[in-house]
Amino acid sequence: MPGLLLDGHTKEDAYVYVYRTCDLEKVYRRYRDLLFGGHNGQVRYYTHGFLRDVCEMTLVPPHRSKAFNSGLYFLQWYGSHKEILDAAKNYAFHHPDLLELAIDKDLWEANARSAKVTHARAYKDLVRSYLESKGRALTAMESSLDMSFGVRFESRITWALALEVKRQAAMRPVGGATVGGVVPSSSSYVWTLPTKTFVDFICGNINKITTAIELGILSSPASGLTKDRSNVLYILLLSLRAFSNAHLPSQPLLWRDEDKADRMGMGMERTVKECGYGWFLDHIQWDSFWLKDEIASKVPTFGATYIRMYHNSRSNIHCSTDALEMYSSLLRTVSMDAVKATILLGLISHVCFRQFRHDVRKTLKKDLLNPDDVKDDNSLKFSWEDDKYATNPSYTFNRKNFDKLPFRVMYKRSKKLVQECSLDSRSYEVYFKRLFFENHFVVPAPSTSGTLGSVAKDKSRRWFSIINPNTDDPVWGADDFVPGYPPPCPDQLDLDREALIALERSRADDRASR
Repeated sequence: MPGLLLDGHTKEDAYVYVYRTCDLEKVYRRYRDLLFGGHNGQVRYYTHGFLRDVCEMTLVPPHRSKAFNSGLYFLQWYGSHKEILDAAKNYAFHHPDLLELAIDKDLWEANARSAKVTHARAYKDLVRSYLESKGRALTAMESSLDMSFGVRFESRITWALALEVKRQAAMRPVGGATVGGVVPSSSSYVWTLPTKTFVDFICGNINKITTAIELGILSSPASGLTKDRSNVLYILLLSLRAFSNAHLPSQPLLWRDEDKADRMGMGMERTVKECGYGWFLDHIQWDSFWLKDEIASKVPTFGATYIRMYHNSRSNIHCSTDALEMYSSLLRTVSMDAVKATILLGLISHVCFRQFRHDVRKTLKKDLLNPDDVKDDNSLKFSWEDDKYATNPSYTFNRKNFDKLPFRVMYKRSKKLVQECSLDSRSYEVYFKRLFFENHFVVPAPSTSGTLGSVAKDKSRRWFSIINPNTDDPVWGADDFVPGYPPPCPDQLDLDREALIALERSRADDRASR
């Protein structure tokens, strides 16, 4: 058990005793062969930090084995140094939603808003929990420097077996040796480490992982965290959580190659000498903060894990984000070609429009006659009053109640992308708004106060069509227009100039036919 040093001892006398992985594996094999009848039972190893040769072990005998039938139900080889991080209370970095820090902040807030959970938590709560865990870990480490931590063995047995063990022990001769307060360094199954060395190693690992996480967030593009960067952050956050609760095997990507288990013979001294604090296997492209291609397809991705996080709304954001990333990466390579850049800006705008239509369906679905079975946009309700003359249609584009929804987030991202590519952002805003009104035959109109107006009887929002959408002065129309959305956004795009021009011409012909 952990405790202060005995009288006369100094801080240099503080030690941490840890079980050796190889010795505990031998113990397990001996139990399996002698008491379990050759059956494996349930064995679980808890690895501390990145120390491959240091672990703890729990062992549950098979229910049909001689050991279980005799009253031996559970065995545990436990290291009390787990109390440094106060495992009995809660491990550091163990907030249930900590992994969501890998999501771009704007997208997280947009999803939380659409999922109606902002009343229960906020993004700043995740950041505060992360920072408090860092402070808590540091305080725990510093306060443990003058303490020694031992190991112990626990077993859960029946009362009958306990009486038999006492009877067998009473029959043995009593030796003169007594158990001392400090376990000798030559003790079987145990390594002796100075507490300061152990604490420095744990702190170094935590600092290495948290530095990588914060570097990935701070060095992200101005347009926000990309999917590939989020995947790496997700893996790092998993490793940080596993590191703090002594169960690294649950996330072996960065510290152990499961296909090469023969490399696991690294003790603490050799680990620090060859790899330093908290080393990572060569699976990350640190300059771009991506998982390497040969490993990316073999690990769980952030999107796959959280695809159903907010009532399936993430799947739509996920798809639109992928398309926006693809076109923005192409835009960076062709920003000097005016023709290609214009076409790509149109495609980026269309991705935002697709998200806008999803937002309208999801947030304003009560305005649909049949919200559960909508095949086209002819089923929208309309109301017509004098308020239509109160504002210009352009104000609809900037309405406040959509400010944090995915469409607004993606539009802001697209503007940042344009600025990064040294293009005229003001011209892009005008171009984007023109396409917006051109490709949406009907939009919700705001009232004079800047909010969406509603009819007093049924509280349904007013929907109006637009006349002259291709001009700088669009006006509200009294009649219903025939819907005419642009063709679907292609999954891939050839950078060939002629192909891009042909694509733009086909879109222009489609608009003219409508």
